[in-house]
Amino acid sequence: SDSVSFNSSMHLIHNPRMLWKNSMFVATAALLCCVATAAPTQGTVTEVSSFTIPKSPSGMFFYEDQSLLYILCGTQTNGEHYLYVYTTAGTERCLITIPQAVGMSRVDGFSLVGSKAYIVDSQGPIYASTAGKLGGSVYETDWTNPCGCSAGGTCTSTSVSWSPTVTKIWSLVATDASIGDGGGVDNDFRNSGIVIVGDYWYGVNGVHPVGGSLTQSYPKSLVKVAMNATEKAAGNAAATSKWSFTASTIGHDVDMEGLTCGADECADSIYIGDEYNYVYKLDFSSGEISMEWDLRTIVGSVPDDKGIESLTYASTTGHFYAGIQETAKVHVVSLSATQGTSSSNDDTTTPDTNTNTNTDGSCTVTADYPVCSAPTATTQRVRKEVRALTTAEWDKVVAAMWEMKTETLAGGVAKYGAAFKPYDYFVTKHAVTTTDTRGDQGHFGAHFMTWHGALVLEFENALLAVDPSIPGLPYWDQTISTPSVFSAAYFGADPGTDMDNQVTTGPFANWPIQDDFDIADYADMIADDSTVAFVGNGGWLRSAANELTNAFSTRYGSGSSWDAQAPTAAEWWACTTDDANEEWNDWYACIESGSPSIHSGPHAAVGGTSGSKRGDFEDPVTSPNAPIFMFHHANMDRSKMWWMRKHLADRCSYYGFPLTDAVTISPGGAGGGTMG
Repeated sequence: SDSVSFNSSMHLIHNPRMLWKNSMFVATAALLCCVATAAPTQGTVTEVSSFTIPKSPSGMFFYEDQSLLYILCGTQTNGEHYLYVYTTAGTERCLITIPQAVGMSRVDGFSLVGSKAYIVDSQGPIYASTAGKLGGSVYETDWTNPCGCSAGGTCTSTSVSWSPTVTKIWSLVATDASIGDGGGVDNDFRNSGIVIVGDYWYGVNGVHPVGGSLTQSYPKSLVKVAMNATEKAAGNAAATSKWSFTASTIGHDVDMEGLTCGADECADSIYIGDEYNYVYKLDFSSGEISMEWDLRTIVGSVPDDKGIESLTYASTTGHFYAGIQETAKVHVVSLSATQGTSSSNDDTTTPDTNTNTNTDGSCTVTADYPVCSAPTATTQRVRKEVRALTTAEWDKVVAAMWEMKTETLAGGVAKYGAAFKPYDYFVTKHAVTTTDTRGDQGHFGAHFMTWHGALVLEFENALLAVDPSIPGLPYWDQTISTPSVFSAAYFGADPGTDMDNQVTTGPFANWPIQDDFDIADYADMIADDSTVAFVGNGGWLRSAANELTNAFSTRYGSGSSWDAQAPTAAEWWACTTDDANEEWNDWYACIESGSPSIHSGPHAAVGGTSGSKRGDFEDPVTSPNAPIFMFHHANMDRSKMWWMRKHLADRCSYYGFPLTDAVTISPGGAGGGTMG
């Protein structure tokens, strides 16, 4: 799944500086040729994560039906080709081998639509006369889902051979009157990408220097071709529209290779990846490249013709995925229309500004204008999914948490500064809030996510105070079941394997529970002790109703059971993107009252109970006693961020917090019944 970039100087609900870090141009009978002339606006790009695949990625497609990336590797001319299936978090699911005997020369693009797959061959026409070669620019084939991948992002096979049945072939030539590429000296249209929109496909002509000269190779074009265009057997296909580019078009050499739609599904624009490591946004209405993002610093030093070879956009994460030929690395990036500095907005629209933002960054909210703009931060944190971390990154997080667990407040502040807090401070804060005499101040209402978001941020500040090299607090994406987080590598076995199900495996093995708790130790931190009801349980930092007296964090649940019933990626994202969840309370009800409950489900299923004893993650009062708590709630923060991002037009100093009376929302469905 995705990483989250956000400002490191975040403030809370009362402060508007909180800012988090996922007309069609139609040609009729006449060919319409557009040559961009205006210099594009320079946007801001932020890398959120990256992962490396075994071979160079020449084409990439995000298949929304499965929430999976299909990454084509076809740079071995006239050899075998490979199609890898990956999660958006960078976990390999399956390898599909396309045998040499199929007859494709150099595959450079891939797309899926229903029961059909579309494969681009950048050198097909060049080898058209070679025995055994198909000789096309685009192949339509029957799609058989060879890996057996499902909507939940899982696949029944890990390695298969696939010999697709080709049902249509289109061939392109640069000298066709509808294209006219190559300056009259380069006759080959080296199609290097594909996007299917309705009854048309889009392709792009990758540059091949003639005699070492790019100038002689220009112009190169993005073309739009009708699906009912002339097939190869009857000649070459003609373009219904084209957009031509040269070095003078946008001020530097171009070698356009990758194509993808963005969030608008190519209604108004299309995105192009360039091997010089730029991404462009072409607006159909103007026929010009309106935005350009420079990825050269992110990609690093690679040869000019070995940069971005493939590009796709994942609607579930809101990020773009750029595949690099030289390094076989996929960079996950957010693109923003904001100019000049890094930005956490990872779409390409700039939120409207307003006149009620004060010079100090605060916001004056009025009945007529409740929307505020937050200033751009100069630094960002990156929250990654735990399994997307390197071993070294994960080790740092674990070590910092153990330091928080074992160091005193005074000792930690002396070593790490005022942001440091001991781990049990957060357990106590959660317990005091939950048992407040005025009623639960952290659950069962629209305030739930704001309060927990503040707790997670305070915890993250303390974590990074211990080790500033940690990019940000990781999150646990419960829609990913492989590899399981309930293992020796991450959070240990579930249920716990030692006496009375104590967790004694994994990096948080033997995580101690305080047995000499005294609320008086926190007197200096409590503003009004008349509302405090929590006193622990006989010295244990657990709720009064919990008879558990184990010395170490305990789990009675079942990690495998939760993995089996956990929401799918589509169900998880529905809370943030479905129009039915338009209001804040709608979103909160979605994550809390579903079946299973996205928030409460893991607390109950993973923590579990044994008679009157409650596993630590299940105890609604002191659930942070389980180290997985903060990673789970970082994921809830992630859901909130995406809901907020979808509703930028409604943002104000409360960032969507309801202006009407809050409603009481209770956990429900399978795995429900617990708050934490």
